[in-house]
Amino acid sequence: MILDRPRAALGSVAVAVLLAFATTTDAAPISKCNATKKKCIGKYVAAVMGCHAKAETKNQPVDPLCLAKAEAKITGGGKGCFDKADAKGDACSNPGDAGPQLSQADALILDVVTDIDPGYPTPHINKCDAAQKKCAGKKAAGLLSCSAKENQTGLADPLCAAKVESKFTNVDNKGCFDKAVIKDDGPCDGATAAGIEAKVDTWATAAAAAIDAVCGDGIVDLGEFCDLPDVGACGPEFACVACTCACPTRADFVGDATATETKLDLGWTGITHRHPVATNDDVSVSLSCAASTRPCGTCTVSGPIANPNAGAGQLDNQRCTNDQSRSCTSDATCTPRTCLGGANNNASCSLNSQCPGGTCPFSGTCQFFTGAPLPLAAGGVTTCVVSQFNGSVSGTVNVESGEAATAANATWRVYSGPGIDNPCPRCSDAGAINDNVNGGTCDAGPRVGLACDANATIPGRPDFGRTSLDCPPNPAAIIAVLPIDLTNATSDVVRTLTSSSPDCSGAAGQKCLCGTCNNANAEPCDSNADCPVPPGPIGPICNGRRCMGGGNNGAACAANSTCPGGTCSRPGEPTKPSGCLDDTSIVDSV
Repeated sequence: MILDRPRAALGSVAVAVLLAFATTTDAAPISKCNATKKKCIGKYVAAVMGCHAKAETKNQPVDPLCLAKAEAKITGGGKGCFDKADAKGDACSNPGDAGPQLSQADALILDVVTDIDPGYPTPHINKCDAAQKKCAGKKAAGLLSCSAKENQTGLADPLCAAKVESKFTNVDNKGCFDKAVIKDDGPCDGATAAGIEAKVDTWATAAAAAIDAVCGDGIVDLGEFCDLPDVGACGPEFACVACTCACPTRADFVGDATATETKLDLGWTGITHRHPVATNDDVSVSLSCAASTRPCGTCTVSGPIANPNAGAGQLDNQRCTNDQSRSCTSDATCTPRTCLGGANNNASCSLNSQCPGGTCPFSGTCQFFTGAPLPLAAGGVTTCVVSQFNGSVSGTVNVESGEAATAANATWRVYSGPGIDNPCPRCSDAGAINDNVNGGTCDAGPRVGLACDANATIPGRPDFGRTSLDCPPNPAAIIAVLPIDLTNATSDVVRTLTSSSPDCSGAAGQKCLCGTCNNANAEPCDSNADCPVPPGPIGPICNGRRCMGGGNNGAACAANSTCPGGTCSRPGEPTKPSGCLDDTSIVDSV
């Protein structure tokens, strides 16, 4: 059905936008091309409204073949009337894709259909509603035909529009809408002639203006969103291309550390619930939209990619794993071994003895970090979490509505903190956050006393100070490496325990909401289907046992004998039902 296409999402929003363009009575330019396109889009609305009317007389859903036939006459492999008009080049004011016109027409159709038939899309028989739909389509086609005449003569004919209106409704009740109301064969669902007429008139004015607009004159004409250098309705977030707003190629996910929705709930006991997250954890991703110009609809997400304003307000989050103070764009930057901390910081090395007061870490890789180090304190215990993406970010985002659903995994490296008031090393930089100015020094960790640029703060915890990737925790203080599932959505995400949920490792005979796959990567999982096939004869099993350490590290196992030099176990604490709910049958929202 045509109303199920992505562009129909414009709905009443598009009609509201069109109101801004329906404000002129200037004569249309002489253009056979413009005239053809106006007649074309008018006939399209009439044809689709006819499809809806026919469906309502037969108590059937709208026939998709009927809708497809109507659209094919607009643009069908270069043979539609829009394509033919552009090919002839008869003084086209605004050559190009018919998509925007179809989007606006579909928005009108949806608005009118739901006004006349509030129960749409549920099929039913109502001859009155069907007649009103067909009548509205005829008026739309008639108004565009009148405007097309202006393109042929250069003169407006006020009698033409009046004649079209009289066929819709008049004082003698002889218009098609009047006749439908009088017959009341349905009975009518209650749409008013004035309401339907206003919607059609507004659309017709805007559709004609958009076709007549001259792109490239530097003026935002009627029907145009922009015309460089005036970015018009596009604003700073969308580029102006061919007088419409281009779809973005990048999106920035910016967390609000002060919002209650972004606080952390860790563990089962509640002791580490409602912990604030760090500020300035911007993550940038690439977008690939099916449309090149708005409405963009739902776009595919991939990434992460480098933050575009890294060092100018955004975190420079692409760093070397062996020395987080070093920015990088490839592994080549992180391959040479250099001293981390001490008197010979950043000097080439091959042994720790060459780095007095520091260490000589092995070669690293260039990775994207999810944010600055995160200080955590609960129950008198302090930890510092350094988090990096483990693999890619994928998903979708709707540019028009803001709705998003993304899938991503991260690795948390958890370190014991230097002290109760400073779980993470602090950076004394008092200047602007992420300004690429090393205005302070690290107060702890391997880079103690060395220069740093502050990356983040923790709301409500001034004692934690400012943290920075330039100030990593002491490598020897690491206490856990945890896989973290960062999959999220703007809508509520509900997980329900089922028979495919993993068995709790800390509560025999019960099911838990999540676990890790039985391999060396230990990917987060909610069922066996989330896990790759591991080495070894067992699996994949979500929350299954795997060899930890030794020669068969990461292989699926059932006993220690399978893991020479290691153990057959699982990372982290044993999983068990929620200590807050104390009932594994209750739906838990995350």
